[in-house]
Amino acid sequence: ICSLLWSEDSVDYEGEHFQYRGVTIAPKPLQQPLPLWIGGSSDAAIRRTARIGTGWLAGTQAPHEVARVVSSIKLALQETGRTIDEDHYGAGFPYRFGSWDDEIVGRTAAAYARLGDTDPESILAVGDASAIASRCAEFVTAGASKFVLRPMATSD
Repeated sequence: ICSLLWSEDSVDYEGEHFQYRGVTIAPKPLQQPLPLWIGGSSDAAIRRTARIGTGWLAGTQAPHEVARVVSSIKLALQETGRTIDEDHYGAGFPYRFGSWDDEIVGRTAAAYARLGDTDPESILAVGDASAIASRCAEFVTAGASKFVLRPMATSD
């Protein structure tokens, strides 16, 4: 439905769960078709990415998990007959120019630890510029080429 609304002036839609007549949105996106990057690492997210995505972005996955998901998406794409550009796989992770002893790093690591699946030290990038670049390199090796780096910072 969103793809139709982003590309057509007026949309009629008859689906199992939704029915619309003469629906429109404005302003329309300038970029056509609008890129649709999908996140998540569940089987459903992998299938969804293969079915409708133009890219995939890891959010809480460590590099070894990114490699598994990217590989799974590529296999699922073969079943759909679609492709995703090789440079449309990415990763997002928190970073801090500082030390693992910094209070904000401890709080962020604790939040990631509560997710239960991954060691925070395999996701967070902490240290000097070379440590952060090294974490990026791990994600590149895993198949990611785009990055969303989220600073770990206090409000002051």
